[in-house]
Amino acid sequence: MTRFLLLFLLPLLAGGGAIAIENDGFRATFADPSDETLGFRFFRAGWVRGLYPAAGETSLFHTRTLFDYHPAFGCAQEFLPDLPLASGDRLKPGVGIFRLHPKDYFRSRPVRSFPWEWSIRDRSLIAHQSCPELEGYAYELSITVTVGKNMLVWKQQLTNTGTRRIDGQVYLHPFFATRDGFAGWWYSLDGTPHSVADAPESQSVENGQAQAAAGTEKFTVNITSCPPFRRRDFWRNQSNAFAVEPYIPVSLAPGETRIWKWFLALTRFQKQ
Repeated sequence: MTRFLLLFLLPLLAGGGAIAIENDGFRATFADPSDETLGFRFFRAGWVRGLYPAAGETSLFHTRTLFDYHPAFGCAQEFLPDLPLASGDRLKPGVGIFRLHPKDYFRSRPVRSFPWEWSIRDRSLIAHQSCPELEGYAYELSITVTVGKNMLVWKQQLTNTGTRRIDGQVYLHPFFATRDGFAGWWYSLDGTPHSVADAPESQSVENGQAQAAAGTEKFTVNITSCPPFRRRDFWRNQSNAFAVEPYIPVSLAPGETRIWKWFLALTRFQKQ
């Protein structure tokens, strides 16, 4: 039986409440789309906070922010590049309007958030955001995230309701939690596993076989998409987090609609 739970947690940076969708062997928790502490970068709806393969196990993703200057946790999605406004502020689809920090982009702050309407139905979180007309920019954005037995599926629909083009790309950013260093962890951007411990701190690949996967001897996480992605990035910190980040181009003339999907599949291995 699928169970739905609204968890009221102690307030944290990028914390507050969390929504959980659970089935017999898999649980995903989501950031509350109405949480005003979620910063300026990532879509506030469909932002996975934690991914738990089974009851009692720890999350595969960091559930608390890795940085004190902006929220970075779970498995998030971002639109790039930001859309410039005449005031110097920027429009960020999935969030709202934010103001650039004069020295450090990652310390920028939202100045106006566009609300999300959201609900839980069956095993899905369903959300919708509208952007009013802003210097020719306007859009309608819908997100549905479904929790399957061993898979998360994001479905997004973006409609350009303005008079200016919206050109950019969206990418998925999972913050894998290694906790005790990188020993035993691998990632793949090209069909070949590479050691996280031996990897550069950042890497970007656009040619060859496109893959975004990671894991250990206990499990593999494989990310695919529709339409297929080509660009994929790798990032890690010094001790306890890394990411494989696939990108999908999203460009819309006025009146056009684009739909894209992410599939995150989890395979667990039994010890012999």
